[in-house]
Amino acid sequence: MNLTRLTPQFLKPKARVLLRATELRSWHKRNFSSPVPQSVKWAVLARYGELTETWVETGTYQGETTAFLAQTAKKVYTVEPSTELAKNARKRLRGFHNVTILEGKSEDLLSEIIERVDGPLSFWLDAHYSGGTTFKGTAGTPIREELALIQKHILRLDRLTVLIDDMHSFEPSDPMFADYPTRGWLVDWANSNKLNWTMEHGIFVAWK
Repeated sequence: MNLTRLTPQFLKPKARVLLRATELRSWHKRNFSSPVPQSVKWAVLARYGELTETWVETGTYQGETTAFLAQTAKKVYTVEPSTELAKNARKRLRGFHNVTILEGKSEDLLSEIIERVDGPLSFWLDAHYSGGTTFKGTAGTPIREELALIQKHILRLDRLTVLIDDMHSFEPSDPMFADYPTRGWLVDWANSNKLNWTMEHGIFVAWK
């Protein structure tokens, strides 16, 4: 894995190295507690999506992970329900010709996207509300709806990887995350669809 890729490409090389080192030092000082540095999460995505031709991302936000995925994937579809964030992402990602930014809710758009894909496909599901300018619909996360739509295509796809961010939020006993299913629910979903699964650095990973 080329570790120089694990920071935003719109930064100069020296700035990328400095940012990654600063993130990792800060994480070490926090005894490797949450939140996990972005570069660490990207390393997980790169490893599990190494053979992926197409990525589908939900929750574009600033477009930094989109840009990272676009460096190796043939095609990246990213879905952002916030009009303002989608507009900003189009400006930031205008140099990536293999990126399609779709404005709307993932539960409304995923089926159409998946039907376009035949080869190896990976999902980065990160459309959870996390405060600030991030979008919040009727629920704090559309994850149940997203996984139900993906499930319809599991048998058709020969190679599939699903990565879900923010495992610390999947604790519905906390009122802040009352809309989230439990981690056990995610495990049951993976098992019921005969997928391998694991959790790494705050990310749930299921694959076949």
